[in-house]
Amino acid sequence: MPQGPPPILVHVPKSGGTTLIMAVTGGKRPPPVGDAYRHVYWNVDRTRMHSNAGNLFTDDGVARYRGRTRILTVRRPLDRLESEFGFLGNREEFRDLWKTMSGTSYPQSFRDFIEQPGATDATTKFLLGRDLYDPTPVEDADVERIIRHLRDEEFVFGLTEEMPSTMRNIQSRCGIDFDRTLTRYRTSLYKPERDPDWSAIEEAFARHNRNDLRVHAEVSRRFARQVDELPPGDAPIFEGGRYDSVFLFTSGGNVRTPFEIFINDLGDPAECYAWIDQRRERLMAIQQDAIRSSDRDPRRFLVTWLHAVARNFPELDLDVGSIDESDPLSTVQRLCRSRFG
Repeated sequence: MPQGPPPILVHVPKSGGTTLIMAVTGGKRPPPVGDAYRHVYWNVDRTRMHSNAGNLFTDDGVARYRGRTRILTVRRPLDRLESEFGFLGNREEFRDLWKTMSGTSYPQSFRDFIEQPGATDATTKFLLGRDLYDPTPVEDADVERIIRHLRDEEFVFGLTEEMPSTMRNIQSRCGIDFDRTLTRYRTSLYKPERDPDWSAIEEAFARHNRNDLRVHAEVSRRFARQVDELPPGDAPIFEGGRYDSVFLFTSGGNVRTPFEIFINDLGDPAECYAWIDQRRERLMAIQQDAIRSSDRDPRRFLVTWLHAVARNFPELDLDVGSIDESDPLSTVQRLCRSRFG
């Protein structure tokens, strides 16, 4: 990393920011939110999730951070929201947050999700410093202010859908030497099946998210210009898939069981959550034993976990001979659907 103030990385949720921040910092986990890392974070009592990006897009903030490079990567808005629906929907704390912010239960389908005010223009709201799932509409003057400040030449732009070129752009403009091979983090463990009438989803999304579409178009144009100016060079190679996200989901401060990966498959997840809560102590012991014996191999962890829950909870009626050791997530999904669906 060059000398001087570090670049400010603006991590729009579900836009490849974890992969980017890990590569920029060389860390094993994302840093806490702060001056150089703009993301979302829980308030003290975990009833709201704030964004700390808002002051980058005010006149005062532009003056305060003049001379500091800002890195902003955005994602195709519909793809980003589809990913967010699956990613947050299988985490109980975010389902509860949705209910707090909207007064309704978490939507059962993506079609319903995109119709809700709390899901509209989410990228724009994040850049404005709004709370996650804030249902308040974006004012025209606010999005104009964002567009105006995106034209600041101190921004380095990227697109999630063009991550190799994004890394080349950051490497060249920020003077950061990335490894030739980089790990892709937080690949979605669960992706709901798409609605058969996807064109109707696209039309509904466009109606409700004109500001996000406008921000993405602005960043895309400026990113293309920056890439065209780059000297020749090789882009990093990315490796990793959804199994690399298993331990991020099932360990850490808020431990979740593998069942919860597929909670969005259930019309009403209440029965599954109740079953887990009644057996939480035993399930957590099984999970920790499986992690220790897996040597951090996610497939081995899931296979060990499935064998253990079959022994300990015969009511699940899991035939251990049916466990797919090459793709144990498929067995977890099938078991979750058959037992709680």
